[in-house]
Amino acid sequence: MDRETFPTTKDIIERPSLGNNAQPAKVPEWNDLIRYQCDKCGARMGPNDPNRYIVKLEIYAAAGPVELDLDRVQDVGKELSNVLEALSTADPDDVEDKTYRSFRFDVCDTCRRGLLKEPIGRSSSIPDNTAGH
Repeated sequence: MDRETFPTTKDIIERPSLGNNAQPAKVPEWNDLIRYQCDKCGARMGPNDPNRYIVKLEIYAAAGPVELDLDRVQDVGKELSNVLEALSTADPDDVEDKTYRSFRFDVCDTCRRGLLKEPIGRSSSIPDNTAGH
C-alpha cells in the first residue's frame, strides 16, 4: 500500500488549526433532517409540536359471510387455480386498491378539528347519495 494514501497519526495531529474564530462544522442530528408539515394544508410543524397529530386511514373490502356450496366442494382446487391465475395477470396496485390500503398523515390542530367535524369531507367532495332514501 502507498503510504501517501493514508495519513499518519502525526499528519492528523499536525494539521493546521481552524484559527481562533473558526468552528468545526456541526453534524446535524438525524431528527434535525426530518421536516414535518401538515399533509392537508402544508403548515410547518416540529417533531414534538403539541399541535401535530397523526391520522391513520384504512380502506378494505367489506366481505360478507362466506357461504359454502356443498355441490362445489369437489371443485375447490379448480376454483383456487382460477383465482391464482387471475391474480397472476392482475395489476398488483389494482388488487391492493380493491382489497386493503392504509395511509398515515401528519395534520395540524386546525385540520384535525376539521377532520373531526367532517371525517370524509362529505360537504365538499362526496355527492350526497342519501337524497330520496
